[in-house]
Amino acid sequence: MFVLERDRCFVWNDLGTGKTWSAVWAIDILMQLGEVRNALIVAPLSTLEIVWLRTFFHLNSNQEVQVLRGTADQRRQRLYPLYQNKPAVRIVNPDALHIIQDSDALSEYDMILVDESAMFRNAKARRVKALNKICSKMKRVVMMTGSPCPEAPTDVWATARIIVPDRVPRYFGAFRDLTMRKISMFKWVALPDAQEKISAMLDGKVIRYTRDECIDLPESQHHTVELEPSKQQKQMISEMRKAAVTMYEENTVHAANEAVVISKILQIASGAVKYADGDEKGVIPVDCKAKFDALEEILEASTQPVIVFCPYRAAIDRIAKIFSDEKRYTVQVVTGDTKPADRMQAFDALQSGLVKLLVAHPQAIAHGITLTNSNIICWWTPVYSHETYEQANGRITRPGQTRNQYIIHLTCSDLERKVLKKLEAKQQLQGSLLEYLQRSTI
Repeated sequence: MFVLERDRCFVWNDLGTGKTWSAVWAIDILMQLGEVRNALIVAPLSTLEIVWLRTFFHLNSNQEVQVLRGTADQRRQRLYPLYQNKPAVRIVNPDALHIIQDSDALSEYDMILVDESAMFRNAKARRVKALNKICSKMKRVVMMTGSPCPEAPTDVWATARIIVPDRVPRYFGAFRDLTMRKISMFKWVALPDAQEKISAMLDGKVIRYTRDECIDLPESQHHTVELEPSKQQKQMISEMRKAAVTMYEENTVHAANEAVVISKILQIASGAVKYADGDEKGVIPVDCKAKFDALEEILEASTQPVIVFCPYRAAIDRIAKIFSDEKRYTVQVVTGDTKPADRMQAFDALQSGLVKLLVAHPQAIAHGITLTNSNIICWWTPVYSHETYEQANGRITRPGQTRNQYIIHLTCSDLERKVLKKLEAKQQLQGSLLEYLQRSTI
């Protein structure tokens, strides 16, 4: 009813509360009432067919629905409804919005639904500019996400400007000054009343239910396993520490090179480091036996499939190769390069129990996917985004889960453990390197 009664609104219900199903029902009802002729859905690439297309076919198989894929011309052509007297739904990923933003076919649409609106936080991004242009032509706008402000209050500014432009400061700086306080040259923190100010701006335009309010799920437990780094890892991390100390001594550290140093240390901890020397590029394998042994123990103890998340492609490939070729497990891999059909096959295989180990980049399956046949997620290396971390963990904590869930973090460095603590506390990660250098040994 909330969406049906409002032309523009946010749906901020928690992960796994059925936002997709509710949205499909709402679109169907609005079409039956004649309130909406045709609807456009904007959703993450990984969810277009696997989540949205499947849900439409399951709930309303007679719906005229298509995913916009192909060349730019093909996408613009497929945007047109096939029938004049039958409502149509088109599904597109955010990075294709600029292709259709000027299409005459948009005049046939009066509703747009944006799934995972947190992807539109940066007002300067091309996708956000295109979305603004398209939304200005729509009678109804619905924006959904389970993590509306994953890092800072300002994360909501760009989307709030679309939903309630008359209530939100026009300029980002004014909104930041209203909700945050500057404590150093590059660091801002939320004001104590930031949440109340945002709530007042969005009053009557947002609905939020937590997962606990909607469904009763078995317990979810988080465990951090502290492993001994190999001699090679100790040596390589020590060298990176010396390079980082030099940066601080020379006062040349900034957010960009801080992130590079942290990434390299985490790659060492993952067991595979990418390098580039002029035109020569490659991967240096790093002794990471403790993590491989720990994962094998988890696989042997589990009666269900296990999901391993790692944000580094080189480490993903190495994990998959070792456990499929050497240890003879059935393994599937999902990364940003995995084709949609192959993703669907991998997810179906896990849900059917045909695969023992799914190794994935967390961003590749962080939205909307249901993988409840597994109840164990193993983080090989921590990801650098709290939003991605929460979304990825939410793949097994969803309706249909009947077992206790275990989120296991395999760590062999102090930096990994510090990143995890900040992720779990929803703290900014900038400044992690300095704390690591000041307080850690490895």
